[in-house]
Amino acid sequence: MHKQIHNPTDRLRLLDVRRVFTAFLLAFTAVPNLSAKLEFPVTAISEKAELGAEKYPFVFTFENAGDQTVKITDVKTSCGCTTTDLDKKVYQPGEKGEIKGNFKIGDRQGVQRKSITIKTNDLGQPEIKLELMVEIPQPLSLKPGLLFWRLGSDPDAKVIEVESNEEFGIEIVSVESASEDFNVQLVKPSSSAGTVSTDGKGCEISVSPVSTAEAKRVLIKIAAANAQGFKRTYYAHALVR
Repeated sequence: MHKQIHNPTDRLRLLDVRRVFTAFLLAFTAVPNLSAKLEFPVTAISEKAELGAEKYPFVFTFENAGDQTVKITDVKTSCGCTTTDLDKKVYQPGEKGEIKGNFKIGDRQGVQRKSITIKTNDLGQPEIKLELMVEIPQPLSLKPGLLFWRLGSDPDAKVIEVESNEEFGIEIVSVESASEDFNVQLVKPSSSAGTVSTDGKGCEISVSPVSTAEAKRVLIKIAAANAQGFKRTYYAHALVR
């Protein structure tokens, strides 16, 4: 049962409250449902780089699928090896754009994962994450990359195993020690497994210090190439300490 209101003043107050609530409801429903949204057809790129490439270019396309203007306030990458370029920052409804970039390969090998963070002035979508995964060919590997002798120990030769990917036909062109304190030589592997030749396709590098009486360190340069014009210098280290 509803409580009856006999006081005229209370009746007026209740009526005013109802009028205010009704006006607020009408005003709220009259406001259009405006939104801004950047839509990326692809948010993750996974590709394989070409052998010998210095960089990997990429492009992320997008569209403002909302009915409000969007401003891109910042674009950040997860490392300095990845750079991006944006033609402009403000995009109208229905307008399309691109985020172009380059990943610097350098001496990197194997799978590389990088991220790109886009920040906007849209409260409903303040941040967008993009992912880049590049598989860089690994034509040659050195195991181990560091050889170590203790002070006063026997200066016996130690071996760096060179593993070459047959797909790329990589050969060792030369092996060089940056110091006369260490001797280096390209040799056949001691293992009889597999077919190995001294042209550098699957070989070993013998390294030995002239003396271990003093602490010393050397950089070993391994030049590699193939018939298609690929050239690269790999590095190993030898240390007496």
